[in-house]
Amino acid sequence: MLLSRKEILLLTILFVLTVFIRFDGLGYSTFVGDETKTIFLRKDQSIFDFLMDQRKGPVQFLIVWFMENITNSYDEFFLRLPFAILGVLVVFSFYYFLRYVLDLGFLASYIGAVFLSLHGIYIAFSRTAQYQMAYVLFCILFLIFTFYFIKHYSSFRKSIFLGIISIFFLSLAFLSHYDTIFFLIPALYFFRSSWKKLLPVIFSATILSGSFYILNIYFGYFEKNTIGYLEKRISGEGFENQNSFATIDLYNPLYIYSILIIILAVIGLKFTHSELKRFLVIWFLFAFIFLQLIMRTPGTHIHNYFVPLFILSGIGAANLIYKFKFVYFILTSLFIYIYLIQLFVFVPRFNNGYPYKESYFFDIKLNKINFSYNLPQYGFVYDRSWREISDIMKKEKRVPNFYTNDNKVVSEYYLHGYYFSDLAEEFRPAYYIEIDSPSKEDKRFDTTSGNYELLSEGSDYRIYRLIK
Repeated sequence: MLLSRKEILLLTILFVLTVFIRFDGLGYSTFVGDETKTIFLRKDQSIFDFLMDQRKGPVQFLIVWFMENITNSYDEFFLRLPFAILGVLVVFSFYYFLRYVLDLGFLASYIGAVFLSLHGIYIAFSRTAQYQMAYVLFCILFLIFTFYFIKHYSSFRKSIFLGIISIFFLSLAFLSHYDTIFFLIPALYFFRSSWKKLLPVIFSATILSGSFYILNIYFGYFEKNTIGYLEKRISGEGFENQNSFATIDLYNPLYIYSILIIILAVIGLKFTHSELKRFLVIWFLFAFIFLQLIMRTPGTHIHNYFVPLFILSGIGAANLIYKFKFVYFILTSLFIYIYLIQLFVFVPRFNNGYPYKESYFFDIKLNKINFSYNLPQYGFVYDRSWREISDIMKKEKRVPNFYTNDNKVVSEYYLHGYYFSDLAEEFRPAYYIEIDSPSKEDKRFDTTSGNYELLSEGSDYRIYRLIK
């Protein structure tokens, strides 16, 4: 496991670039809708009741609750911090898995990790207080420790220790999210020759993680919240007009990343030995068929079928470099170009409006988000002064209700305790908060048709108050 100076240098560069794009300006953006749902905001219920009321496992909620308690705040930076750390660990645990479990060699493993590091969805969820980076990390660690558990099975002490760690990480993965299944099914194939050794690990992890879901079924709202939600995701009810290609384009604009990974993954198939090829194809097809052909609204869950593509792309790129040395410089240039694009997309100091405003990557126009699709939005640069608006509204003596053209869930979080009222015929809200470039289709309320006064305005908002 000794690394050469060149390998240490390249890994250090990857570490610095991975950390920077995930941490810089981490607390700048206001929370997106699903982030607010991870926060234990209502103190009139116990943490147990809060966890029982969720449709996912408890890991993300406990992480956020822990950060809330140690910082005594709901600060955006601190609540997101653990997930940014998890996002960095995902990149390097993935590199380790490729290098020492799949035995791909340094270059293929490194390039595979670079692809994961640069993928927009993985960057976005490293900048978001949600479960994605937690379960992905725990799944990769489960694969790594299960590999060593089977390898050292003949040594009682080592196998017991490694088996317990494997059980621990698989349990944490299932307690983070059900998407763990997209890693477990390929693992069953990968370790199929050691099925009898693996069975106790899976059984023990199922018992451990299942204990929470049994409580959730008995004390919580599993059937209503979880089963009902999954049925809607599969049928598409309530999530109409999603488009996976538009989602991929949103998180990886200008198509450079997507084109590159597809080309290199296809090349990688040619250079992959039959056993590993079958494993990676099964991994990809299982996730792709379920998410694209069975589930009508996969949203950002599509990142699951990119993982085997990262591996194949690493293999394809490494073999091209071995055959044609100039490919190394071409790929390096393309990776730098992609990284710069992602800086413009996700890092506040470089972002100039994407994806909510007309914006440019140098002189190249980036497409504004297409609101005709119901596209999931996580990790993007978004601050429309809701913290400032909250301070202004708190100074008002009485706020019976309000309406905004921005996201309802976000507004309800920052104006917690105030009643959001949907517009209805002949109804005029007591307060109307108008946001420039909102995070949804802009449907502004006409204040000229009622008796409104301008209470306050900032660079990207106006607050109107109804005069009775």
